[in-house]
Amino acid sequence: NGSEYLKSFISHQTILKGGAIHFEMGARPNPKWGTASQDRLHTRKLAETVQKPYCRIAENYFFDRAKVTLGSETPGAKIYYTLDGSTPSKGSLLFRSPFQIDQTTVIRYFACREGLQPSSEVSSRLEKLEPIPLKVMTDYSRQPLAPGLQYKYFEEHIMKVDELDQLIPKKRGIVDGLSIAPRDQDALFAFIWEGLIRIPTDGVYTFYLSCNDGGVLYLDGQRFIDQDGPHTAVPMEKTVLLKAGIYRIGEKYFQMGGAFSNQVLWKGPGIRKGEIPATVLFHPVHP
Repeated sequence: NGSEYLKSFISHQTILKGGAIHFEMGARPNPKWGTASQDRLHTRKLAETVQKPYCRIAENYFFDRAKVTLGSETPGAKIYYTLDGSTPSKGSLLFRSPFQIDQTTVIRYFACREGLQPSSEVSSRLEKLEPIPLKVMTDYSRQPLAPGLQYKYFEEHIMKVDELDQLIPKKRGIVDGLSIAPRDQDALFAFIWEGLIRIPTDGVYTFYLSCNDGGVLYLDGQRFIDQDGPHTAVPMEKTVLLKAGIYRIGEKYFQMGGAFSNQVLWKGPGIRKGEIPATVLFHPVHP
């Protein structure tokens, strides 16, 4: 409003009153502008707060029991928690040492220390998974196996994978994995893959399916991950406890039009998340 203004900020009250701001720019910057203490706005110093606590567990799921550890990066902080879904307070359970849970549990907890603001509350849900009864195919240990999966290729317009069971494939063959590479066109095609997978060691395995359009991953003949019907690629996963051995594996997949993809990944004991390698996929050789 025609007066020199030396502050490096404009207050909300000044803005509400309205006015005119005129800028005059020189050839050189003025390093002293807005540096006087009375011309600077200082942020109020906030009270120091305890860092958010954390829950440490191998995975956010388990099959039998899970060992749970709570902690905080703030030295000397105490952590209070509940296991029944209620809001934690200083009258709740005090974490002293790792504890075990044997059912799906929501742990709510916070950390505090004298002289500091308590942390905000944290909630962790740990899910107990029920083992899926799958049969190890012991009969295949005496039958010759060959690398790769058997596939049937179709060029059809379908809406559900089970429609493929009534159709005649255009061609058949062997492929290294659950790959759509043998297709002859980029729309209105479908596959059925069938074969065996060798699980190297006992343990927990997670399988992932992302497909466009529809697909169903089968394990031991069961619909294991179901993404049937037309849709865009949205990853789904399922975890299972498996013994070492050979299992039946397969997939039914179809593509209608537009973008297309089919990706099946896994991870397990000593196995990083990635594509299922051809070295563990086989099909029986019939005499």
